[in-house]
Amino acid sequence: MKKNIIKKIKTIIIFTILLLCFIAVCERMREVTSDVYMKLALFPTSTLEESYYFVIKKDGTFVSLVGRRKNDNIKSNGFMAGIGKIKEIELSEKEFQEISKLLKEVKKDPPKKDWFGGSGVVWDSWYVTLRYNGKNYKTNYWGEGMSESLNRLIDKIVELSPLEVDIHGWA
Repeated sequence: MKKNIIKKIKTIIIFTILLLCFIAVCERMREVTSDVYMKLALFPTSTLEESYYFVIKKDGTFVSLVGRRKNDNIKSNGFMAGIGKIKEIELSEKEFQEISKLLKEVKKDPPKKDWFGGSGVVWDSWYVTLRYNGKNYKTNYWGEGMSESLNRLIDKIVELSPLEVDIHGWA
């Protein structure tokens, strides 16, 4: 009888701890996605792990996350299911203006194809999704349809990221 009570108490404690951790991650994601200027996700096509998520807020705050994504919908606040690492910096006015200029170039020269989920997707490669000004831009990274402006934007985001970004291949 005593063992059953102790077992139930342990279960309740473990459940409570897990629930509190989940709530903390959700609150952090809500903080990260408020007042968003742009979001960019860079992730492998064949796994949910190793997903990079970059958020730049209107005040110049730049948040970089790496972890496990829940889905491929960057519009959702629950895009990331788990955060392995997160770092935040303040962009200088010059850096923010560079990003803004590159975003406007992407808007003028968007990716030509959205391959993800289609017959043309390059599996075991990287995929990029940009959310800017209410519109999504999606394409394979290093693939047909990739716009030069988007490529320059990704390079700049990776360069400025407070987290090291490891874009690698698979053999």
